[in-house]
Amino acid sequence: MATANAKGSMLHLRVLLPLADALRRKLIVAIAERARQIDAFKEINKCIPAAKRAEWQKKIDIFIEDRTSASPYTYANRGGPTEAEIRASLKQKEQEEAKGGRAPLHATSATAFLSAGLQLEETQRRIKAQLAVPNITADRESKIHEFRIAFMAKLRKFRELQVVYTPAAVRTLKAEEAKREVDLPTPSPEHIRLWLPSELPEDERSGSGCQRNVVGMEAKLRQGQCSNALVGIRNLLHCKRHIITFRNDNLGGQKKTTRAHTIVAQLGERVNVEACKYRDARAALTHLKGRDHAPELKELKKGDLTLEGEEERDPGEAARSDREAVKRMGRITGGTHGQPLRSDASAKKAPGVSWIWMAPGALDGEEEGLHESLRIEWSRAKARKKRWEEEVELLREEMRRVLRYLEWEQGRWATLKVDSAARSDITLELRHGLEAYAAKQVAWHRDLATLFREEMGHPLEKATALAIAAGLEDDASSSLEALFTPGAPSS
Repeated sequence: MATANAKGSMLHLRVLLPLADALRRKLIVAIAERARQIDAFKEINKCIPAAKRAEWQKKIDIFIEDRTSASPYTYANRGGPTEAEIRASLKQKEQEEAKGGRAPLHATSATAFLSAGLQLEETQRRIKAQLAVPNITADRESKIHEFRIAFMAKLRKFRELQVVYTPAAVRTLKAEEAKREVDLPTPSPEHIRLWLPSELPEDERSGSGCQRNVVGMEAKLRQGQCSNALVGIRNLLHCKRHIITFRNDNLGGQKKTTRAHTIVAQLGERVNVEACKYRDARAALTHLKGRDHAPELKELKKGDLTLEGEEERDPGEAARSDREAVKRMGRITGGTHGQPLRSDASAKKAPGVSWIWMAPGALDGEEEGLHESLRIEWSRAKARKKRWEEEVELLREEMRRVLRYLEWEQGRWATLKVDSAARSDITLELRHGLEAYAAKQVAWHRDLATLFREEMGHPLEKATALAIAAGLEDDASSSLEALFTPGAPSS
């Protein structure tokens, strides 16, 4: 019996102490991320007039009350059917074929098979985008690792479906594997070829190489991808243009301009991801249907993604003085009517408007599109801020509840000890035994609560330093102190 009790107590300790360490580290990360999201929201929030913010908040409130209403967090597609709409249409067609007597080849439909392949391709783009950033942080490296694990798990299922829907891909995989040198390492997940129908040679796709309308279905999905990507690019560029204009016209000082530049850089990363998606989808569509198919989907060049005035300005005194001098020179000569001269970067930019602003759906009110883009980015920034504020509160409450549970257990055993001492229906030896066991449990839970509190907060200086190093400028130190100091209030 004593051995069983000792094992149970040790198991309790092994569960709670790692939990304490995990909660402490999670709280530090959450407080740091909350601070970053609050700063990011403040930067975009101050660019928006109060009346607009109130109007946009109403849209969020309506969506929270009624989830079937228009989402304030997603872009409306005005340039043709979206990828999701095309996928739904293809699924409906497959269901109609099944009702007509044509049995499906597999429990997983061809539409689901192609969608899985496109999702794997999207994961590869995400990994490459994360790797393209210089100075990869530990957090970013962790995300890359998670993406790679998820990719490999889904790839195995996708390969099984390729046996059914694209036998040519299976033959190609075997041939590629046979040619690969044994000493060479296997490619990393982001460089593994998926061998979707668009990646296969035309002669391999024909005949029995691909089942039924798989090639045509992928072509439709690729066209939907192009449409989605163009909408995303235009909306992100709308938002980026507004932030740049606000920065250049209103912000001064290194700290403020650095924060604004960070937001612009983050939007730029997202634009690049959407641009990669468009280029991949267009290349696949061209391979499947030829260059003459969908002429409105043109080649997307780097210049199409560049905005005038995007170049980073130097927030130093010398740069400000230089800009003022340029303005004065313009007023004297009368050539620029007091406007600053264009920098070399913008002067080299080709004249005219990029085709992406004239593609289907792009001309449905540019001002309206700008407002919609800003509204969505503002709504998302606010949602992220709220999410991390809630995460901090939930972690703090979880810590408090663990401590409360241990204190409650301690009190419960103390009551049982008193009750055992007052019992007259048992022998003296048994009463003393029950009292001793209850006293042991009281001491055990008291010590466990102390250990848990110390594990969460020790060393307090190190925990606070880590939080501050992560960018905190709020009440992190006092919050950690209140949670981790013995005797501190728990609510």
